[in-house]
Amino acid sequence: MAVGRAFTASRALVLAAVLTFALFAVLWRVMSLSVFRHDEFAALERELRSSEQLIPARRGAILDAKGRVLARDRPSFDVVAVPGLLACRESTYSDFLYLREWASDAAPERLAEVLQNHRERLEGEELVRSISELSGVPPAEIAERLVAVLRSAASRRTPYARFPLMRDVPFPVWGRMKVRLEGAGSAIRGIECVAGSRREYPCGQTAAHVVGYVREMNAAEAASAKRWGIITAVPEREKTRLFDALRQADTAVIRRVKAAAGGLPGDFASADDFIAALVAAFAADRLSAEPNIEIPGEVGDILDVFCKDHILRRLSHGEKIWLERQPYLVDARVGADGVEAFYNGLLSGVHGYRVVERTLWDGRGPAGEWRRYMGVQEPVPGGNLELTLDVEVQKMAERAISGFGRPAAAAAMRIDGGVIALASWPAFDPEQFAAGAADAVGAFLSSPVKPMLSRAHKEHYPFGSVIKVLDALAGLSSQAITPSTHHVCDGAMFFEGREYRCNAVHGDVDLFHALSRSCNVFFYLSALQTGKDVILDTSRAFGLGQSTGIDLPYEIPGEFPSRSDDGVYRLSDADFLYVSIGQGPVAVTPLQAARMTAGIAAGGRLPKPFLAAHKQPEFSMIDGVPADAFDAVRKGMIAVVHLPEGSAYEAFHAGRRGAPAFHDEFPYILVAGKTGTAEHGRKRAGLMLSHSWFAGFAPARAPEIAFAVVIEGGGRGGGAASWAAAQFFGDYFRYTRKGALP
Repeated sequence: MAVGRAFTASRALVLAAVLTFALFAVLWRVMSLSVFRHDEFAALERELRSSEQLIPARRGAILDAKGRVLARDRPSFDVVAVPGLLACRESTYSDFLYLREWASDAAPERLAEVLQNHRERLEGEELVRSISELSGVPPAEIAERLVAVLRSAASRRTPYARFPLMRDVPFPVWGRMKVRLEGAGSAIRGIECVAGSRREYPCGQTAAHVVGYVREMNAAEAASAKRWGIITAVPEREKTRLFDALRQADTAVIRRVKAAAGGLPGDFASADDFIAALVAAFAADRLSAEPNIEIPGEVGDILDVFCKDHILRRLSHGEKIWLERQPYLVDARVGADGVEAFYNGLLSGVHGYRVVERTLWDGRGPAGEWRRYMGVQEPVPGGNLELTLDVEVQKMAERAISGFGRPAAAAAMRIDGGVIALASWPAFDPEQFAAGAADAVGAFLSSPVKPMLSRAHKEHYPFGSVIKVLDALAGLSSQAITPSTHHVCDGAMFFEGREYRCNAVHGDVDLFHALSRSCNVFFYLSALQTGKDVILDTSRAFGLGQSTGIDLPYEIPGEFPSRSDDGVYRLSDADFLYVSIGQGPVAVTPLQAARMTAGIAAGGRLPKPFLAAHKQPEFSMIDGVPADAFDAVRKGMIAVVHLPEGSAYEAFHAGRRGAPAFHDEFPYILVAGKTGTAEHGRKRAGLMLSHSWFAGFAPARAPEIAFAVVIEGGGRGGGAASWAAAQFFGDYFRYTRKGALP
């Protein structure tokens, strides 16, 4: 009996101990959840109770001089995937993270097999079947897209970023999907239906190189934006220039650069990361109330240019708050080229931001009823950009240069510098970039004819005989020659044991006939009389060897003889003779040629080209060239077109392809011009074909527009380029004088 009582007492003690331990465990768990992990669960409660929303601003439209739309935003109903939230039993984001590491050492055949297995497994997922049923897209295609999304997210390590799954879904289908996929009771997670914007380019390839296109921010830009609140885009040649300057900088400059960027290039994962950090820090300092970053010398000058020209935009307050909690932006579009990039800050506007509070339980089903908006910051739409460019004139320029089957470029501007056409052929379609058409974009980027290259301001060519108008102005202004100066052309001349040929035997010629016939020998001899420094200084004064300053990114300065530290041109007298006829180390863009021609037409008022209609004309005055020198050169340029011996006479006085000759249709309009045949040393199909140039202005007596065109491998200047110019001027004056379109 006593033994039984003892056993009962021991069981009671064990039970009491167990209960006491259980009670302490419960109390400890309550303490852990309510005290030690209070902040974690408070944050989770706030996350469940509220939702942050970034409200993208509408991107501004781009219009031509008459209000025609070149680019605009339009509504786009899209379906996006958030890889880290996808409700898949298999083929999850974690699987693809592992696959990313494994694939680096795997054979391509094995990788393809594994990816195919993932596609097949995803096809069987309820998520894929539901999307397919609602959208009408086959499950196999949905699975293919999800695999691409998961691979992209894993490679970037951004599980909670939004990746496009379906773009431009018809609104009825999109609305049905939104109700089913995001409505109360839906078991599908990680798929969202979003109403956004897509860029639209109604004119297609027309003016594509001027307008440009938009793209999504890359990883380096996103990191820079998150840290500094600034999105930068620095062209490769400017990066090279900065690194060259850093290599030559003294220790004090290097220390300041390191302090500003937080390190030197070797301390960053890539050169782009270093550039982004340095430019963003420098720009942020310049915007602060009390700037304190002082970087002297060439490095500081380059960074000043970066801050002025290569900052795409600054993040809004809402975007900065958003990026503190999210690894992506809802609308991360930035201009990639053309005015889309140059005026990105104006066009992009300011994104808005709001916090939406909702109920966690409404007594009838899952949470999801929105209650109220908190902390609303409304978006500010981007500004519209009106250009000086006229779409119809642009089409004329593109039509004129595209009929020869060779790459070509042209530039047309008003005498005050307002650009009315800037054409490059072949071209690309920016609509394909906006639509995310990977195959078409890849074809543009890899094409050997480089349709993405704007040859009008990003490519330079030997100037050929067009430079002779500058030789003449230099000789006349220095009084080394006069309009009545005569030289005898026997088809060639010898200098320092070298033969310098002409294009024909011209006999005794003066300046007027030397220009009209493009006599090399006359200008060889005149150049020797005038002197190297005078001719090269005059050429530089008219903009050769330097960027025009047009409001487009990535313009190149061309090629021109450089000076030594003591101011002497690095050019021998023998090579100078080649430069005097536009060969050797002198190359220009068509835009530079048009600007130079406009300066001659205006009697020495050299305009700065511009595209934005809100800009005011700017001029540089050419000093030291008298008015009678301009008169003499202009007369010679008129003879090039209207004198039977002129090198462009045939193109303007004979019809082509059934069209009337320019002179027959507009006998009252004089065109002044100069042809050029530029040898370039490159062969096509085993043949050495010269580039064909024409640069001119019209009407010659009351100049209105300047025009320059180059046809790559087009042969002599009096051929392809002159025919293109005659066609353009005919279309232009038919449009402006008669109101008729081609």
